[in-house]
Order: sequence, then structure tokens, then C-alpha cells
Amino acid sequence: RLSRFVVPESNKVDLSSETVFFETSALEYDHHNSGDIEFGVDGNMWVTVGDGGSTWTAVSNNPGNLLGSMVRLTLDGDIPADNPYVGDADAVRCNVNGVPPDGSAPGAKCLEIWATGLRNPFRFAIDPNVQDKVRFYVNDVGQGLWEEISEGGTDFKDVDYGWPAREGPCPNNRIENCADVHPYTDPVHFYIHNNGGSVTGGTFVPNGIWPEEYNGAYMYADFVFGKIYVLKDVGLPGCITCNPPESGMQVTEFTEWFQIVNMDFGPYRDTQALYYTGVYEIRRVSYVGDGNRSPDAIILAEPTEGPVGTTVMFSGAGSNDPDGDGLTFQWDFDGDGVVDSDEGNTYFTYNAAGLYLVSLTVNDGNGGSHTTTIEISVGNKPVPVITSVQVGATFAVGDVITLTGMATDTENGQLPDPALTWEVRQHHNTHYHPFLLPTEGNDIELPPAPEPEDYDAATNSYLEIILTATDSDGLSDTVSIDVQPRMVLVNFETIPTGLQLSLDGTSVKTPITATTWENHNLRVDAPDQLIGGIGSQAYAWSSWSDGGNQSHTINIPPDTGVTETYVAEFIDFFGTFPLDGQSLHPADCPPFSLGIVTNTAELRSGQTFESTQCNVYAEQRNDGNLVVSKGTPANPGDVIWESGYVGPEGDYFTWTLGNSNLITFQGVPPDAIGDVVFQTQTLDVDQDQTYYLGIDCTCTVVVVMQGTPEVPTQNVVWQSGPFPDPGDIPTLAPSAFDPSATIAPTLCLPGSLGIVAWQYEIAQGQVFINSNFEVYTEQQTDGNLVVRQGTPDQPGDTVWESGHSGEEGNYFSRALGNGNLITYKGTQPENIEEEVWQTGTFEDEGLFFFGIDCSGNVGVIEGTPEQPGDFVWQGVSVTVVPTMAPSKVTASTTAKPSLYSDTGTPASTPTKDDDIDSFSKPPTLDRGPTQAPTSSLFVGDLSTRATSSAFSKRSIGLVVSFFVILLSL
Repeated sequence: RLSRFVVPESNKVDLSSETVFFETSALEYDHHNSGDIEFGVDGNMWVTVGDGGSTWTAVSNNPGNLLGSMVRLTLDGDIPADNPYVGDADAVRCNVNGVPPDGSAPGAKCLEIWATGLRNPFRFAIDPNVQDKVRFYVNDVGQGLWEEISEGGTDFKDVDYGWPAREGPCPNNRIENCADVHPYTDPVHFYIHNNGGSVTGGTFVPNGIWPEEYNGAYMYADFVFGKIYVLKDVGLPGCITCNPPESGMQVTEFTEWFQIVNMDFGPYRDTQALYYTGVYEIRRVSYVGDGNRSPDAIILAEPTEGPVGTTVMFSGAGSNDPDGDGLTFQWDFDGDGVVDSDEGNTYFTYNAAGLYLVSLTVNDGNGGSHTTTIEISVGNKPVPVITSVQVGATFAVGDVITLTGMATDTENGQLPDPALTWEVRQHHNTHYHPFLLPTEGNDIELPPAPEPEDYDAATNSYLEIILTATDSDGLSDTVSIDVQPRMVLVNFETIPTGLQLSLDGTSVKTPITATTWENHNLRVDAPDQLIGGIGSQAYAWSSWSDGGNQSHTINIPPDTGVTETYVAEFIDFFGTFPLDGQSLHPADCPPFSLGIVTNTAELRSGQTFESTQCNVYAEQRNDGNLVVSKGTPANPGDVIWESGYVGPEGDYFTWTLGNSNLITFQGVPPDAIGDVVFQTQTLDVDQDQTYYLGIDCTCTVVVVMQGTPEVPTQNVVWQSGPFPDPGDIPTLAPSAFDPSATIAPTLCLPGSLGIVAWQYEIAQGQVFINSNFEVYTEQQTDGNLVVRQGTPDQPGDTVWESGHSGEEGNYFSRALGNGNLITYKGTQPENIEEEVWQTGTFEDEGLFFFGIDCSGNVGVIEGTPEQPGDFVWQGVSVTVVPTMAPSKVTASTTAKPSLYSDTGTPASTPTKDDDIDSFSKPPTLDRGPTQAPTSSLFVGDLSTRATSSAFSKRSIGLVVSFFVILLSL
């Protein structure tokens, strides 16, 4: 909820003055439940809203839901006239419950929304150095891999930042293959949060208040890492093809402090200072240049608690002044505001029970001072006991726990219930979420026990129950008990094995044994997927062993000692169908035509073809996408299937060729045929036959049929696979090509031979089979890389070989990020002995793969198997096998690319990525200075370490904040 309150002269919020500006829909979880508020130079209010943990329902990408969005309102809560959906006939206010009201048009959008696709936009900061428009950075806390900072403002109207389809610069849950074309707005900076991480506070440095090197800089904090960083754009290029990608921004460490939640610049004397808020205090960093810097007050006390009559020894001798000035001391031992001592080392006897706040103020004689405090507890503390929950207790999702306890005190006996304060924390990895805020009383019933925040959280989350008792003297003590979830192991498999599944939004490779919680509704998805690029396999989901839909939830039963197994079965929708010559269609139900017939018709941009038998129609869109939908062009329904290609607006047409290949070209036939943008890649049937695009008798499966609609042969040569939920529209194209590529209009694009830069390689003794081209690649144990026709079981002629023949041993080949195909001796990556063969192409850094074209030519190709470009090196097809290596590599004679040291070995050893069972090392780019500027404070110990001559840093008290506009949980 976003509300406005009135603060009268009493400086106390008038709760009765609340005006509600909007409320969201009910949250799926108890986190990502609000965000931040800023006021722009455009006179409007900007508000970030989290997704409520709604990864499964993908609300962040929905302009009809306020969750996961940037909201923009006037200061009275109205809609600014230039918001993105103003003027849209179906756009409505969503201020009542965060979604369009009942009766709104299907697909109605929320007028409040400025941008979408955010996950947990915890804080954002407007750039004060830009006055002609609103510009800000959003700190969006990540999930599985990435933290990200995105740019927003008036230049970023109606953008989608990508969550949950993307995280950081990559598709969700990925750190490689991130250079894909997509419609989302990538972050300006991102970093991997290994073992935790949470980008929280952030602020721009106002120009002119700090040294020039800070002009234009952005400062951000990571709650988990406990550091503040300075981020600056110094014009360096990023590297999206690196593994992992790099943003190109210059990042320097500024200081260390734990659990920072907010940062801002605010007034200080005649300038501004940086204020940052931790969990317990506000701290200030000011730039003083050559002026006087304030001292640091430090208290040592022994003991800090004891019975009535205890004498406590105090020392301020550890206090210091960064300018070396002499210090004077002022002690207040009992919190009455009266100076009790002016000695550096002193003592005080406490003759009455109570909790005393002792303060020490040190002065440097030049106007600088600092005060610090410490608590002294005198008397007998109460003894709290949690009685309703025992040590070792566990919970299942949905369990209701009642908090009951007691406390006794020597002077007061058993304390009354109002003396008890309960708090419950939901720990997750290295941080926690409040599950119950501090609450006084007893016999308190908690909300139902939570589900894990995400897939990984199931292994590192638990509840901590905390009880604090306070007696009549103000003395208190605290006890706590950890309550662990009841974990359950569940097996997941696929047929065929090794495919990807999504568990609670995280992609996993099968087979896998997943850890989850009893009674958790585990969200599972079996996405349609392309494995290995062109020339490999693509799969469509067929069924789950439990009978569930492609995407569904599994309620996890108690652990019985027997591990349940769930199997997702897929069918191969890439290649010739059906298998073994069997038709999927009964003789009395031939497929119905969808209007594309070889040599007699094609479907062009803007055209449609209706099949009245199935009440569906095919459409060739002017972005190249071939779409089959239910209904009619005048009354369209759900999409049944699409090729998935989305390119620039223009002319496209689709044919079924005489080789059974369904293919979409740019251009207009027959005189202006351009690039291939999509094809089914069947290419293995008699060229003299006729084929057509149809839909089977179930009206759900798109097929390429042999014959004609009038005389079908019942031979299905390709099919899309059944997709029972038309609301989930997968991209079924086995390939999507850059329209500027120079491959088309051939009918057969290069296929991978199993070696892709920074992702895959072939090790000693391994083979890679490309069934489309009926060839296989083999890394032999003498270092020779060979491409042969046939299969390892039935080898044919050698198409090409590198020609290296060395001593028997371990070898592996890979395509480097500079276009060089290279074979190493050794085991990757731990023991690389030498390079034994290379193509020596040394092109610009990028993505490359080893492939074969439709004429049998072997070479290194720029791009990826999914998006191939030009050959940068090409072998020669051979019948008698000569030595084809263009060079034999030795350290003394071979020119090394930039990735290599002068010794002939990689400058940086690749690192293993267990998830993809391959090795990866990106090109190294110069990211600029890694040390802070000479005038900056860049590490944090307030008392002694790294205090620069130019900065003064100070703790200025406990956090006490009042907001005129509040976000309620």
C-alpha cells in the first residue's frame, strides 16, 4: 500500500489523515513487498514495487499488474498525462487491488505503470546532476545468480527490465550465452552474488561537493557483502560474450560496513555529506579537504554487567584524532546529562539496579567532537524460557506455531506477559526476512509456516524464534530456538535423460535429486527446449508421470524413507516424424491444409489462410513470425504454435520446399528472395516429392505432410509436437537467424561439430554426432581432430582431419573467442601441457564454433550454432586424407593471440563449470583502475584503518525516521 499522511506541528503523524494512493493484489510470499519512493524534477512521484515473490506467475512482465513495476503518479495520486498507457482505450486505474477492476477489457493495462520487469527493486536513486529530465538507477535485488543496477527515468518509458525471463544481463539462471537478441532493457551494471549478495542502498554523488573524480559517480551498497562501492562510466566497452559477462563500468571499493539498507547525500554544515543507514545506526561520511577532521571516541568498559554495587572501570584511551590533535574527555555514567568525569581513564560504582547508557564525548580543541555510548547492566537479569517449542523442533509448510513462554526474576518473581517480547526471523542464506516483528505478550499464534523463497532456499532457510524478557528495572535477557524445516528428497528425471526442468523457477539438469520441504507446493515446469544448437536435437514436452500439466505444482508429502520420482517425457519435434515410418493419423482423418503447398502457393506477410475444419488459421506476420492460432483473423483465439522468429518489419514468405523443409524467407518471391529466418531443417527426404503445411485431426499439432491436401500420403515428415496448454507459447523454431547474416538463401545452414567457443569442447576419446549432416567429430588420442561420415559404429569416409599425429595421451579441442580452433595436449583445464595444432585465425574477440556447411565444408564460423555468421576459417573436403593443418604449433614459431602469454600457454587457465560439464574462460578486458582515487576512503575501520586525509566519517546515532509517505507491508 502507498499512503500519504499529514504531519502537523506536533511532528507526530496523524494516522487519521491517511490517503491511500494504491494497493497491490495479495502477495504470493512475505517478501519483495514494497520498494522505494522518490520525487522527480518533473513534479511527479516515482515508486518501485516488488513482485511479491511471484516468479511463477510472472506478474513483473504484466502491464496489468502493479507488482514488479515502476509506478509514476502526481503528488495527489493522479495519473500524469504522459504515462505510457494514457490514451489506450482499454487502460484503467489499478489503485484498488493492483489489477484492472472486474469488467475491464481482456489485457487491460494499469495507467499507474511507467515500466515493468522488476523483481525486488529495494532502492532507487534519482541523479541530482540532471535537471532537464528524470534519470535514476534502480538497485534490483537478484535471485539465483545476479545482482543488477538498471537505468530508468523519462527516457525509459514503457520498458520491460526482463524479470523473470532474465536476471542480470542473461536469460534467467544463466551466466553464459547471454548475447541473444531480446526485447528487454538490460542493466547498466551487474555482478554475480556467489554465496549471497543483495544490492540495497544507492545514491549519486552531487557534482562539486567531492573531488572531481567523483563527479557523475554512483555509490551502491551490498547488504550481504558489507561494502559500499563507487560505480562510474568511464567509456569502457562491456563484454556480453564473456563468461560471465562484464558491464564495462569502473567499480572501486569505497568502505566496509555491514547490513546497509539506505544511502543518501544530505545537508552537513555548509555542504553535503553521505549518510548511510545500517540496521542499528546512521553513519556520515563528509569530505573536509585540508580542514579539521573530527576525532573518534572509543569506550572500553570492564565489566559491562554485574550486581548492585558493581564498580566499572572505563577507558577512553583508545580514542584518536586523524589530525593528531590532543583530546579532552567528558563522561556521563548514568545518562542524566551531567558530566561525571573528564579523565581519559576513570571508574564509577553503580548502587542501584537498572540499565545505564554511558556516553563519552571527545573534543579535539578545533571544533571537532564525537560522542559514543555503551550500555551497563546492573542487577539481576530475568531468565526467559520458551516452553511451547523445544530445541530440535521442526516444521512443515503451513504448520501453525503458538509462542508460549515465561520469565522469572530474582526481585520480581514470575514476570507478567507484557514483559515478554517475541520476534521470529525467517533466515535465508546470509540474511533474514522478518516473519514476526517484535510483539509483546504470550500465547501468540504465528502465521502458517512459510514455503522456501526459491529452489536454492530450501537448503539454507529456517525460522529463529526469539524471546526477550524485561524486568521492572529495565534489565533484559534473550533466548532463541532455531526451528528447521522438515526436508524431503525428490527425484526428477526426463525421457530422454539429460534435459532441463524448472523447479521453483530455477533451471536444473536431469537426473537430479532435489531437496524441498514437507507440504511445499513445488512448482515444476518441463519447458520445450533446443539442445546443442542447429544440427542437434529439440524437444517438446509430452507428459508427466503424475499426470500433471506441463507446468503444475506438486504438493510434497512427508518423508517416508522412500524417495518419490517424477518423470517428464519429451518428444523430438526436430527432424523426420513419425519414427519408424508410422503415421500419427488414422486413415479416415487426414491432416487439414494450412495453406502452404510446394510450388503452388506460399503464405506472405499480412496474409492468412483459414482451416474451417479445425477453426484455426495460419498467418505470416510482417516480422517474419509464422503463427497458427485458433479462431479466425476477425476473431482470433489462442496461439497453437509459432515459429518464434521476430525480426524487423518487412516482407516475408513461407514455403514448403521439395525437400520437405518448411522455411521462411525475407523478401518477395520470385525476384527478391533474401535471408532464411526460420526452417524446420528436415532436408532428408526425396527432392522430387511435394509437401504441404497442415494441422492434424486433433487440431493441435502442426505438421509438414508429404503429398497434397487433395492426395495426402499420410507420411508426416515434421511436426511441432502437442502443446496442451496454448497459453504457454514456446518458441519452437529450431533456429532463428540474424537477417544481416550472409548464410541465406541456401537451404541448409552450417551445423555444429560440437566445439563452441567458451561453452563446449571435445576431449580425448570423445565424439560428437551431427545426425542432420550424417557426420561425426572425434578427438583422437594422438591429438588428431577428425570429421567422418556416418557414425562411430558405422564410420564412413573421412571428410576432414587436422593432420596432427603425436604421442598417445590426453588431448582436447576448442574454438577460442578469437576465432582460433586449437587442440591442446593435457586435461582441461587443470593440466594444459602444450598446444599441438591450431587454425591460426586470430580474428576479433567474439563467439565462434566449429561446423560444417551443406556442401561438406568444415570450418570455424562466427556466431553460434543458433545464429551463425561468416566462415572465418575453412578446411577442404577430401577423399584421400592429406594433412590439412594450416600450421603446426610450437611456442617459438606460432604467433599468439591476445589471450595467450609469451610462453605459449593460456594467460588465464579456464575454469570448470560443473553445470554444463565444460570449461570456460572469457577474454580479459581492461576495466580501468581497481584502486580507489587517492583522495577517497575505500576501506572501513572507523578507528584506525584507511582513513584518508580528505574524508571524515562519523556514526551519528540510532535510526529514528518518520515518513510523510509510507509503504506498508
